[in-house]
Amino acid sequence: MIGLFFSAGAIAFIIMFVWGAVQMILSGGDKEAIAKARSKITWAIVGVALLSLSYLIFALLEYITGFQFFAYI
Repeated sequence: MIGLFFSAGAIAFIIMFVWGAVQMILSGGDKEAIAKARSKITWAIVGVALLSLSYLIFALLEYITGFQFFAYI
């Protein structure tokens, strides 16, 4: 179940990042549109950083407790 959430988060990151990049390209030099696109890209990067941090925390808890959070097939 946790792996499904991480996969969904990774897909959301890719979509947000590409969407922000396309908005930036299509902004036509409008400073407000560029700022919105840059904000979208920034939040996508923050989200993937938090996703990575949560993966690290789950991996650490798995190591400490021995409880398997991720099903390795």
